[in-house]
Amino acid sequence: MMTGILFGVGSFASEKPANTIHVVYDDSGSMYKTGDNFYDRWCHARYAMEVFAVMLGPKDTLKVYPMGFEGKKSITVTGSQEAQSRIDAIEAMETAGGNTPFLAVENAYRDLHETQTDGNRWLVVLTDGDFNRMEKDEVDKKLLQFASASKPIKIIFLSIGENSSGITHKPEKGIYFYQSTKNDEMLKQVTQIGNQIFQNLMLPQEYIAKSNKELKLSFDVPMEQIIVFAQGDSVQIGDLKSKQLEPKKTQQVTVKYSTRLPANMEKYRNSIPVDTKLSGSLASFGNQDAISPMGDGEYTVSVSDISNVQIYYKPSVLLDVSIYQTGKKLSDSNKLVSGEYEIELKLLNPITGKEVNSPLLQDVQYRTTITNGGFQESFDTAQNQLAAERGVVDIHSTVELPGYQVLEVTRKIQVLQKAPSLELRADPPEKFNIKDLENEKNVILVTASMENQPLSEELWNNTRLKASTPRNIELEVKKGDVPSTWMIIPKYKADLLSTDTGEIPVTIEANLLYEEQDVNSSLDTSFDIEGLPFLERLMLWVKKNLVKILITLFILFMLIGYILKKRLPKMKPKTIRKQPKPESPTSNFLRKNFLTVILPYIAETGSLTVKSGSTVLAGFELKAKGRNTFTLTNPQRNYDKGLYINGVLLAKDESTKPKAVVLSKNTRIDIENEGKYEFYFHSRQNA
Repeated sequence: MMTGILFGVGSFASEKPANTIHVVYDDSGSMYKTGDNFYDRWCHARYAMEVFAVMLGPKDTLKVYPMGFEGKKSITVTGSQEAQSRIDAIEAMETAGGNTPFLAVENAYRDLHETQTDGNRWLVVLTDGDFNRMEKDEVDKKLLQFASASKPIKIIFLSIGENSSGITHKPEKGIYFYQSTKNDEMLKQVTQIGNQIFQNLMLPQEYIAKSNKELKLSFDVPMEQIIVFAQGDSVQIGDLKSKQLEPKKTQQVTVKYSTRLPANMEKYRNSIPVDTKLSGSLASFGNQDAISPMGDGEYTVSVSDISNVQIYYKPSVLLDVSIYQTGKKLSDSNKLVSGEYEIELKLLNPITGKEVNSPLLQDVQYRTTITNGGFQESFDTAQNQLAAERGVVDIHSTVELPGYQVLEVTRKIQVLQKAPSLELRADPPEKFNIKDLENEKNVILVTASMENQPLSEELWNNTRLKASTPRNIELEVKKGDVPSTWMIIPKYKADLLSTDTGEIPVTIEANLLYEEQDVNSSLDTSFDIEGLPFLERLMLWVKKNLVKILITLFILFMLIGYILKKRLPKMKPKTIRKQPKPESPTSNFLRKNFLTVILPYIAETGSLTVKSGSTVLAGFELKAKGRNTFTLTNPQRNYDKGLYINGVLLAKDESTKPKAVVLSKNTRIDIENEGKYEFYFHSRQNA
């Protein structure tokens, strides 16, 4: 038994129901001889019993009643026994070689009727003549009574030869009549009866290609089991092979003609013929792991004699039960909402998962039973309608393949009440002042409803509402004072000045969990925010940014101070000559006062010192005047030494001594002392 469930795809491969088969075997003398004529019918019949025994399923039972013992003596073999032991039991079966009493059929039926089994009951009669003291009408009447008993019994009657009047064929009553006039026909009829009882599937000839001593089998569906039954003298069956795998040979057994005669026929042993050609071999194949199926494709098997070979197969497929809505397959159908759906049954390849359509699966019978809302419906088609109502839907789908292979899928689906639509209504104020945002005086009232009714408190609590806007403003959502309401409160983005004014578009979105369903709704609305007058807004801006403004002004003040600042020219005093030459070298130093350099608005000042050795010959205090000019602020220091500016002697009279002299960078200064010095102030690039 194999089970599997995966997203609505699964299979429950039901075992074939157990078969209890009671065979009334004609071992009358006519099966061996009539007058001076001798037959090998008995040999073919015993061989047929061995074939029956080999075909038994694991839970099947075969009981053979030789007719000469009037049903009081029988042998029993079961499918649980090794195949060879079943064959040996049939071979060892004792026969009487007597008459054809109907009492044997009655006793076999009585035992079958009393058998405690839930499976199928079969009464099979093999005979080559009429029953003793029983007319055909009487036999028909009796068999009809057997078939119509409280415990159903199916009857198969095989008439061997031309001397039996047989019975009336009534398949609608479970009575089947076969007739074989020749031995080779009898074997074919026995094979057909065996296939009917054991529900064996014989591979059609179009799937088989014969070549010398090899059979090429083509399957368009994966296989669980393949059985090769070859008949012929000492026939041998090799391994089943394909390019992908080499299936495992799970069973091989040989059936052979019998030479056992009834005691009363031993005297005719040299005259009674034995068909020594009656021989066969049966081999079963499955996948190596005994779980995975054998994939579809081509297989080859070697058979020493291919003149009489039957191939039986057991397909391996999965039953897929899918649910659709408006033609679209639902990926997750374990929970549905009430409404109309479609159910579709398909057979899938268990290896590839693709749908299988094959003549080997013809005459498939589908059946689906749906229980929902206290009502039950059954369908015999692959596609069915499902009107799902709130509650639990039980779906039981089966497909019966040829050979009584039943696949089942059982599903329980939770059906939820379909959620009604969620409607939103917003009541924003027409306009409000931006100052009101600070006190949260104005709100947008949002009301939700379902089917024109306010939400219950439970649904209200299960609803999530959010509001968003592309504008620069915050929107806070709070639950209202009564169920089914919310308040959207506009707030400053960061502060009043950072918040947008004018028309503010708002998108409101609501999500409600209704019986495990997400119900969504959205609404677009807007409101107006009136801004402040310009001057008031400006004052707020100044107040907010006062520190920044002061810092900016200070920086600007400093920058202007540096821009307007008077600086000493970039110059280098240079001694032109001295007469007479000094005894020691002469050096000049121009030093700027540090504070006057770094402070804005303050004119740069500095000092020019002229030294000759350790003697200071002249010291000048300078102050920038602008436009490459500067002021000599202490000319009086050198008055007594004879100070000439561009060749003009400064007066030595106190009343005419200037307190400052304006110079340029190319001014010539001469000082007379013990010697004469001349100085020029040159720009650095010309120094």
